[in-house]
Amino acid sequence: MASVAAADDGNPYLLQQVHGLIRTAPMAGFEDRWLSLARSCVGIDVMPGVRPMFGAADAAGSEPFSLWRDRPGALGSPTATGAFGDPLAPIVNPGRNVLESARESLGMRTDLYEAIVWQAASDALPGERSTSGAARFNLRIDTLLFRTAGEGMGRLTVQFRDNEIWPSATQTATQATGSATELDELASGHPTTLNRLYYAQSFCDDRAMAVVGKLGMNDYILNNLFASDETRQFLSQPFDGNSAWPVGFQSKSLGAALATLPADWLFANACIVDAGGTASPWLETNFDDGFAVAAESGVLASVGGLPTRVSFAWCGTDANADTVDGVATPGLWGNAYGATAQALVSPGFAVWTQWTRCERAVATRATQEFALGVTIDDCFGRIGDGCGAAVAWTRPVDPTPDEQVLLESYYRAQVTGSMQLSLDAQVLMPSADGGVEDPPWWDRCAWSGDSEGRRCGRRQALPHPGSLLACLTHLRSCASSSTSPSWMWK
Repeated sequence: MASVAAADDGNPYLLQQVHGLIRTAPMAGFEDRWLSLARSCVGIDVMPGVRPMFGAADAAGSEPFSLWRDRPGALGSPTATGAFGDPLAPIVNPGRNVLESARESLGMRTDLYEAIVWQAASDALPGERSTSGAARFNLRIDTLLFRTAGEGMGRLTVQFRDNEIWPSATQTATQATGSATELDELASGHPTTLNRLYYAQSFCDDRAMAVVGKLGMNDYILNNLFASDETRQFLSQPFDGNSAWPVGFQSKSLGAALATLPADWLFANACIVDAGGTASPWLETNFDDGFAVAAESGVLASVGGLPTRVSFAWCGTDANADTVDGVATPGLWGNAYGATAQALVSPGFAVWTQWTRCERAVATRATQEFALGVTIDDCFGRIGDGCGAAVAWTRPVDPTPDEQVLLESYYRAQVTGSMQLSLDAQVLMPSADGGVEDPPWWDRCAWSGDSEGRRCGRRQALPHPGSLLACLTHLRSCASSSTSPSWMWK
């Protein structure tokens, strides 16, 4: 996958800012810094460092506007300039300067990028293609309307996306292989969407935030700080979310959320969404077809000497895919449960695990799932590079097969200041459908400098006699890729 950035300034924080922040208690003299970072860990985005549109005097010493000021890196990570000079600089620099000016004078933080994914599977179902592609254009604007010291702030968020799938909307890696879980979270069935439109208000000195509008439940419930950005990290659903929780969990629909930090080490969040509205790419209220409500509570603590975020969550709903599609009437009720733990072994090196379970009547793709992974940022001393590896065990709703294991790994290279190129490999065991052959061998995909960023090398035996390999190249190009937390990228 590849991405190009003209001005990275769209989300609440980058992964680098979360590394090293989770502690049992604030250090003396650094309470404000601690609270600022702790808020980002629990979904409270107060846009630190941005002046509000209303009620703020002009900042002293602001640089005069220049359309041609050189900005070799994205606004959110200016030191991530890549391994090569940026041929897009004449186009990207003016865009970044305009977005930086809008942030300084209007309180507008922008996230603008184009992401492209190409996927190839070692085998596919009869009549299905073994290759497919997807693209996403993203524009998100967070506007800080006002800020009252010691009380809170008000923020308006709007996000549009344009999605394409090649060669057609039904030709995805998931469809081609009959996988029980989604293999590409970037692919979307909605060509153009209003992904988010909500107002957020913080209070109690920014220790609580209420959100109302079109939002995503996964932004506030069971969010994985280190595996929630499908454009830069893991592509498949068991890691970027989960395959078990009901409709409405990972989709965007009308609803309300509350995120709170009642103590420096304790957080509690809640969310309710219109499950029926998840089928609408725009704004549609359809609570008659069901709703979903969820709550999560957790701690920012130290476990075995490692800074750790641990939480437990519950979700209840009267909707499933059939009620949302109108082929069944609401009236059922089902519950889902989940737990997550994320620990920092060292700055830039995180390990995480998550478990989810859902009653079959309301489950999306699985009744139970467990995932374990590692995420590394700025690896090998290269700012912007990253890699990760994870494994997931899934018990699908469809009992054939009765369980599956998915392995996924990726390496993300910061090619230039406005482009990232990722290589991703997935192994599915056993094959999800009898129509897909279980190959006893697989190609080890290695990073190379060719145009596709992919080269297959020495063949090695699979760890399980039934497996499927998907090799992916991942291009992400952003005009603005943000100072925001990864969970806001979705």
